This record gives sequence, structure tokens and C-alpha cells, in this order.
Amino acid sequence: MKKEQAIPSKVSRARVRSHFRDAYSLSGEQIEILLKSSARSLDTFLSALDDVVGNGEDLPQISRFGHGLKGVLLNMGEDGWAELARDIEYSAAEGEKKDYKKIVAAIRLGVEEILEVSDR
Repeated sequence: MKKEQAIPSKVSRARVRSHFRDAYSLSGEQIEILLKSSARSLDTFLSALDDVVGNGEDLPQISRFGHGLKGVLLNMGEDGWAELARDIEYSAAEGEKKDYKKIVAAIRLGVEEILEVSDR
């Protein structure tokens, strides 16, 4: 039986902005555009996962959306959160039954400060 992964610290806009500046050498304006784009992508994948885990758990779909979510989180420099998304992706691909709804909810809570950006 696999050990449950630890929940990383919540994602902050300041940390993501710093990552975008340092990793991609972006200007302030470019950082804000990428932050908003990342927020929209997070919302899209999390909403898709919410839908699919609530409707009979289509494991191939869960795996695909987990993969997309992982990519967004990696681009944001959030490796710990990306590990949780990777767990969704790989577990669902292997047909493993687990509480995906709980993992998705934990990720949503962890990235809530970023999700607020898409509301602006």
C-alpha cells in the first residue's frame, strides 16, 4: 500500500511570480499575463476533474486531466503540487480506485490564491 503524499504549502502569487521571473526571465507585464493564463488553466483542469470524479469516475479521463493539471503546476514551479497531480494521473491510468475527489479538493485549496487571479 502506498503512503499518502504530504500536502505542500499553499501556492502564493508572490512565489509563482518569482518563479516566472527567475525561470523564464519574463518582464512584469509578461508575468501577469502568464499568471492569469495559469489561473485559467488551473480552473479548467480542476473543474474538469471535479466533473469527472463526480460522475462515475471515468479513470482514463481522470488520468488525462491529471496529466494536464500536472503540466500547469510544473510550469508554475510547484513541484510538490505537481506530484499530487502526477499521483492522480498515474493512479487513474493504472485503474486504481482512490478518493480522487479528496485529492482534487486538496489541490484546489492549495492553489486558491492563484485561482482568484482568474476572477479579476
